[in-house]
Amino acid sequence: MAEVLFEEIVRNEGEGEEWWIDSAGVSALDGEPATNNTRVVATERGLELSSHRSAQATRQVVEPFSLVLVMEERHRQMMRETYPELADRIYLLKEMGDGTGDVHDPIGTDIVNYRAMADEVNSIL
Repeated sequence: MAEVLFEEIVRNEGEGEEWWIDSAGVSALDGEPATNNTRVVATERGLELSSHRSAQATRQVVEPFSLVLVMEERHRQMMRETYPELADRIYLLKEMGDGTGDVHDPIGTDIVNYRAMADEVNSIL
């Protein structure tokens, strides 16, 4: 969901042409649709996820990007250990604002947590 939230923000700012935005997960399986709760929260915000499919954060996916944002410290550690040559590109999402710490992944929880995560991501971006 962070991908479509970020895309919406840069599009609204008139900077969509200057950004290449994608998403991938450290534990994701390739080709899976967004979870039901993710789709519901996206729809509530006027965002479309029906064609979204998950991707695993492989070297081929990550390497082309000059900036890689992750939501949790454990994800950053995993990425930096797996791809040490890319470590200087990998940051926590909260570091793009004035914060530190995790944006917790709501996977497997109720929709309230998905809404809270979307609100938090919006406030950071």
